Amino acid sequence: MENYNEKDLNAKVDEMFNDFKTKLDSTLNVLVLGKVSAGKSSFLNAFFDREMTDPLFTVNAKSGETTEVKFEKLGENISIADTPGLDDIVSENSAETIKMLDDGVDIGILVLSGSADKSQKKHYEDLREKSTAVFIVLNKADTFSEENLSGVIAQWKDQLGLSEEEEIYPVVSRGYDPKDKEIFRGQEFEIEVDNHGRPKTIKGIDTVRDDVLVFLEKQGKDLLLAKELKDKSKKALAIISTATATAAGAAFIPGSAAYILGVQAVAIGSLGYLYTGEMIGKANAISFIGTFAAEQVGMNLFLIAKSFLPPTGVIDAAAAAVAASVTAAMLSAVNYILKNEIGFGDKEQMKSIFNDIKEQLKAETKSAEKKELIKATFWKVLIKKII
Repeated sequence: MENYNEKDLNAKVDEMFNDFKTKLDSTLNVLVLGKVSAGKSSFLNAFFDREMTDPLFTVNAKSGETTEVKFEKLGENISIADTPGLDDIVSENSAETIKMLDDGVDIGILVLSGSADKSQKKHYEDLREKSTAVFIVLNKADTFSEENLSGVIAQWKDQLGLSEEEEIYPVVSRGYDPKDKEIFRGQEFEIEVDNHGRPKTIKGIDTVRDDVLVFLEKQGKDLLLAKELKDKSKKALAIISTATATAAGAAFIPGSAAYILGVQAVAIGSLGYLYTGEMIGKANAISFIGTFAAEQVGMNLFLIAKSFLPPTGVIDAAAAAVAASVTAAMLSAVNYILKNEIGFGDKEQMKSIFNDIKEQLKAETKSAEKKELIKATFWKVLIKKII
């Protein structure tokens, strides 16, 4: 224990936290192109997880009415342009759209509808030129039968010059247009909503959003999008399971105490930003970790001591199991507190939540093999049950 250097530990955590903060201070620009009546506004409402009664983009009552650029900002970080074509966004010459093009477009989305149309190839090429990544969606996919849909997608690929491997996502984003109705046996009905207030008619949007988030994660911008979504569960699960597996893997590396602490602190900061839009600062994150660590001093002392010893095999596996279980329990507790808007003022309540979750995890991991305890997939399945 005499090798434990608190100054070096703090420096490492500072480095990791500063890198995390830099990512949260970045911007996310989204440019959506597609012909009039393709359903771009409805798609964006579905993509950004909006309630049916609180759309981000208003869908016009008359089909084909929108011919100008629609520009929206979500918070300080996300800028979205919804436009029939790139020529429109350039000719509008507004300060917002000029800044978006100057700063660079992170995500370009081409919204298609109906039968294949070669004129849309220019939109696709414009997006490829201006965007870091392009995603293509075929909206109103429910207008085709399941038997015909694959053929329609193949025709669109041919017209756009796509390869077999390039993806077109079939989606349905009905429910945001005032004239949208559910029709059953010739009768019209109001569209039902799910428990987040979104139209139940939405289909295929999750797949597009998940792939966009995977891309944005590589750019360090996934949290900017995830915090705007109503349903935080997927991203929260990813944050907790990834940090848990990372901490477990780090336990095999000499001198890993600072890194494990940094992983835990950044994950707490990420969860805070996800739920509140505000980052939990380093000092508070470390304080929370201290509150939870006080409940299992022996385990944490073991981890710190182990991090300064050379690899020994058996002890490494034990350290990995400890690092994983400690990280999973504390992050799941933080998630529970944030999700239920409990607040972090009551330390005894925090400890109680942590201990309850720790016991659940202990019961679930009792029969697990040690090699499973360093896998993100193992923790993802397990933590999903807990949170």
